[in-house]
Amino acid sequence: MLFDSNNFLAGWKSYKTDKQIISRKCDSFRQYAFSGIHILSPEIFELFENKETFSIITPYLKLSKEKELLAFHHNHKNWFDAGSVEKLEKLKGINI
Repeated sequence: MLFDSNNFLAGWKSYKTDKQIISRKCDSFRQYAFSGIHILSPEIFELFENKETFSIITPYLKLSKEKELLAFHHNHKNWFDAGSVEKLEKLKGINI
């Protein structure tokens, strides 16, 4: 994902094909990997045209032309993948 200096979504780039889609013009882009973590207002679903299964990247790029979609920076200090029973077991006894 490509973001401007204010961390607003501004585009997407494939490193396999070098294809780029720019949705917001800016002088330079910050590149962040898409982790699949979403922090959303439920109102965003009203803005999606397609209600079936779809890639979230396409509507995000379209919305970023008019809306401010921000990057969220997470790292090992503020994020833990708890997607399995084994990983959930590691969380026992941790004060959050």
